[in-house]
This record gives sequence, structure tokens and C-alpha cells, in this order.
Amino acid sequence: MSQFPRVQELIPQLPEGHFAAGLKLSDPIVHALEFFLSLDQVPGFAEKLRDLKLKCVGPATTNAGAVQWAGVRAELEGICLLGRTLDLPIVGFDEHFSRALRANSDCDVVVLVNGNRTYVEIKGKAAEDEQRSLPRRLDACLVQLQSELPYDISVELRNPRYDCSDLDSLPAKVKEWPEIHRLLQEQGLSDSEEMPPMGGPICINFHAKSDPPPRGIPVHFDPDGAIDAKGDYNLKPWLVGPGDGKSKIPMVEQAHAKGADYLLCRVSGWDGWEEIVRNCFGSVSWKTRRTCFASDVALSGLRGVVLFSDYDDFSIVNNPSTEGGSWIVV
Repeated sequence: MSQFPRVQELIPQLPEGHFAAGLKLSDPIVHALEFFLSLDQVPGFAEKLRDLKLKCVGPATTNAGAVQWAGVRAELEGICLLGRTLDLPIVGFDEHFSRALRANSDCDVVVLVNGNRTYVEIKGKAAEDEQRSLPRRLDACLVQLQSELPYDISVELRNPRYDCSDLDSLPAKVKEWPEIHRLLQEQGLSDSEEMPPMGGPICINFHAKSDPPPRGIPVHFDPDGAIDAKGDYNLKPWLVGPGDGKSKIPMVEQAHAKGADYLLCRVSGWDGWEEIVRNCFGSVSWKTRRTCFASDVALSGLRGVVLFSDYDDFSIVNNPSTEGGSWIVV
């Protein structure tokens, strides 16, 4: 048990139905989880560990547990980024800050930045997690199905509330789809040479068989950097606003209401950090490859935002109007 001993000790303790109960040591999150488990002397650790064990439990027929686990993964990666990658001392978990605007709220992590207690809130993109997370029964069914088909398949979960109620009939429908396409071609009702997707709450896409076969079933989703129907960069309203005035409060406003100094947000990072920062913030000036300053009113109340795709791929956006001694700079 020399590799990741704390993780190997934790996994058997997880309750039945926990999404991480089958976690493999090859999973990239294991590095971050092992680091978190090493922080057992930090105030608030026991409560944080208890939440990790109690969350992410759900039936195999929905993606509820998978979505919760995606949120926990974002938090674990953020903790590892702060404490291991940035080498900032972690001195507390889930602490309330007296300046918080929201009653009974707390911040996920407290770190020391140049000796100053710095409150940090960590967020993942829940809407994206819902698109990317398949129910375990569906995933197992598709893996088996792919092994029996002359095609590779990928999937788009169009209904995040899908509950596997039609799963017993799905394999037969998928296997019949190529024949339906062939008949449509023969009758002149389809001139497409490529196999069209099979629609429904689960959209199945067909691809030429690859060698070696893919690991798992690829899942399509709308990435952070996509341009929406209005031509807007869809990450910006979620991150800095303006929101829709109803339920979608921008992440920077939520973090400020909790009294946070910094907001850590896990995003895909596919577009490259410079482009993402340029599309989300105004008046950006880069200090280093990983650190910039943005004179943007959206950052009002925060010292900065850290965007990350995992615990060692990140970009720091500082607010120059706040105290310089407390900035995170790399």
C-alpha cells in the first residue's frame, strides 16, 4: 500500500452507492485526494471528510451522484492547487468570515498569502457537469453495447434528468438504427452517407470502428468557451455577469457574498487562458505567464479569480485595486 496509502484506506470506507467507491488509482483525481487526506490536522478537516463520504451517493439509474462527485472533484483539485501547486499553507476549511453578506455562509478554504488569512471559495460548472455525467447503469450498458457493434459510439445526454426507465429497450433500438438508415437510403429518403445520430433523451452518435478501441464512452457537451445563439462567450455571464436577474447569480457575486477574497473556478481551459481571460475581463495586463491584473468592475470586492482546469493548469486574475501584499502571484 505504498502508492496513495490514504486513498487506498479511504475507498473501503465509502458507503454503498458512493460514486467514488470504484475509484481507480490511475484516475487523475487520486493525486488531489491523497493531498487532501494529508491535511487531517487542519481545522474543519473532519467535517469536510464526513461530507465527502456522505455526498456523491445516489442510484445507478440517475447521474445525481456523478454530478455531486464532479463538484467534489472540483473542490479537491482546487485544494491541491492552493496547497501543493501554489505551496500556500492551508489553515482552515469551511470557515465563516465576519464580513460575509450572506448569513450562515462560509468559505471552502482558508490559506495564508504572505502571512495574511485569505478566504477562498471553489466552484465548478454544474451545468456542464450535468451534461458530462452519465448514470452508471447507462454507462455500463453503452460500454457493453459498443463491444457488440461494428461501430464506435459516443453520446450526448440531452435530458440531465434521464432515469434509465427505457434502458432495457435501448440496446435493440441502437442495433436496429444502422438498418433503418440503410432502408431510408434505399427508398431515397436519406442521401447522407454518414450514419445520422439516433435522437431522444440520449443522442447516440456512430463512428468508424477504431483500433485500439476508445476507453469508455465519449460524452459530448457544450464547452465553457462556446459562443451562444446571441454571439456571446457563454462563460462570461456565469463567471462575472451580468446574470439573468433571476436565479443565475454570477460566481464572483456569490463568492463576494460569502466574504471570499479569492474565487477559484474550474473550467475546461480548452481555448487557452489568455483568450478566456480576454473574453471574460476588461483591461487585462499580464505580469507573468500565469498571472495577470484586470481593472474590471466585475472583480469589485474580490482580490482576484483563479481559473483552473486541474490542479496544475491554471491562470490567476488579480484585482489591482485591492491590497498588493495579499495577491497570489506566480
